Amino acid sequence: MNKKATEVRPRFAVPWGNIGFVHMQQQNPDKAIKALKKAISLDPQFIQAHTTLGSAYLALGDPDGCIMQCSKAIEIEPKFGPAYNNIGLAFLDKGEPKKALMYFDKAIETGFELEPQVLAEIAQYR
Repeated sequence: MNKKATEVRPRFAVPWGNIGFVHMQQQNPDKAIKALKKAISLDPQFIQAHTTLGSAYLALGDPDGCIMQCSKAIEIEPKFGPAYNNIGLAFLDKGEPKKALMYFDKAIETGFELEPQVLAEIAQYR
């Protein structure tokens, strides 16, 4: 349906973002990146697309790309918990747990619920 939507309204960002999200669910971050970049080019304020693009970068082993992209989401909406969570995951990936904790705490402040395995992993750094 999202592909059909892009044919009917090619300059509508939402279906491109949805396509990117589906590719991430299917563990195809390379394909997700293409769709998410298209979504952001059509709507630079599309917070979820920025955050999902950050997830794709992290899945491809680029924590700095994740941090950069999710920071853009936070600039747009400072209370968007998933972006803080992704940045926390990126800092864990980089071996910087103290920085990760700051971002996880910000995610929790927004009402975002961390995954139990993340909570278990960061417990040792508290």
